[in-house]
Amino acid sequence: MKTASFAAAVCAAALAALSTVAPADDDDRGRLPQNATFTTRAITPFAIEGLTGDDAGNRYTTGRQPNTAKNCPVWRFRPNDAGVPDGTRVTVGFIPNNPACNPSGITFDNFGNLYIADAARGGVVWRVTPDPKGCASDDSDVCGSSVPLAAAYATGVPGTNGLAFDRDGNLFTGDGTTGDGRVWKIAAGGGTCESSTPPSFVGCVEIFRIQAMANVVVVNNTPSVVNVGRDARSLPPGTIANPARTATPQLTSPPCPAGGAPCVLGSQPLVANGLAFTRDGDLYVADTARGAVWKVEFDRRGNLKSRTGCDTTFPPNTLCLENVFVAHHSRRHRRHRARPGRQHLERGQRAQRDRRGHEEQGRDRDLP
Repeated sequence: MKTASFAAAVCAAALAALSTVAPADDDDRGRLPQNATFTTRAITPFAIEGLTGDDAGNRYTTGRQPNTAKNCPVWRFRPNDAGVPDGTRVTVGFIPNNPACNPSGITFDNFGNLYIADAARGGVVWRVTPDPKGCASDDSDVCGSSVPLAAAYATGVPGTNGLAFDRDGNLFTGDGTTGDGRVWKIAAGGGTCESSTPPSFVGCVEIFRIQAMANVVVVNNTPSVVNVGRDARSLPPGTIANPARTATPQLTSPPCPAGGAPCVLGSQPLVANGLAFTRDGDLYVADTARGAVWKVEFDRRGNLKSRTGCDTTFPPNTLCLENVFVAHHSRRHRRHRARPGRQHLERGQRAQRDRRGHEEQGRDRDLP
């Protein structure tokens, strides 16, 4: 939602519904909200992406201040039952803005601290404790030291986007913009995930990858993008960008041919974006490129249960496509064509169980 409008939708209801669902199946679709409504609650002076709330009904997001001489504000929006106009904002913190900040995901821990994913500086997750009173200005020079400046909680997190805490207090973040689809787990206390200067993976581990829309296959020592992907940002749903194109160096396909069809910048890098855990400990991951949501299961010890390694053109820790929970309608129909066989099999199994039950009841009635 890279816009200057603050839209308070029924996201909470959607996540609540997701927290109750089982693995993806036809019956699950009826349990998801069908008629979401959206209402503009406030207009912000800078572009925003990412939204979270506290127990008092306040909403929080971070503004992308275009002036790098000033820091990027972290805003709190008051609910309309707080005695102030609906959507009234105050600045409760700042994140550094030189080089330009690129905040997206935002979430709270259990102690009232805010965590903000920032894809700038090679990927940083910031932590700040919101100022209870806040500053009425969006300008860091005006607010001065009256509101806190965020500190780095985790570094070396390329493309960091969505954020979510598991029940053990580990912070998960998705690689939303590089095309690799990585999802990391950052231990309590923070750490370094990947760094150009060692050490790397201190207090951080790569748990799995979302299957990207573009594969990199090395032929004669030359990386080559060999498949296609949908451009979810600017093309109609279901449109295919071929060849797959991306700004990520390791996935860059050859230049557009002169005089050929118009070149289209693909959205394949936008893979692992928003994250949300359920009460059962399952993780849902928004996949912007595919127009899908993945469901990732863990055991009680936090070990990954979902299958990986089905496609050898991807790293071994890449999730299998069976973990796609729900997909865009242009792909959904292709998935559901395979479902009738499964449905008939399940109906046949249920009918067989019913027949066995009736036979057992009949035998019981025949007993003396």
